[in-house]
Amino acid sequence: MGDEICVGRKEIIAFFKELKLVGKDTSVKDAWVTIYRWKRKYGIFDLFHRRPNGKPMVVKAEIRLWVEKTQKLNRLAERREREKHQNI
Repeated sequence: MGDEICVGRKEIIAFFKELKLVGKDTSVKDAWVTIYRWKRKYGIFDLFHRRPNGKPMVVKAEIRLWVEKTQKLNRLAERREREKHQNI
């Protein structure tokens, strides 16, 4: 179970870097601001949990599922955009 969750900012950021969602050379502060912005922009507050001690926590499977869905939606939107321009 230990490798199924990420606890704390640094561990969450390392996981997001592993998924290539955050740049490899991005500082911890900048990466956390980016992730926080995504939480607000995409409404993914439900994916971020808090431990009783207040540390942020994510379940890796939930994040992977969100990434998969987001990538599928992005590909679908790009395909629709290409088809729209081809029909003009």
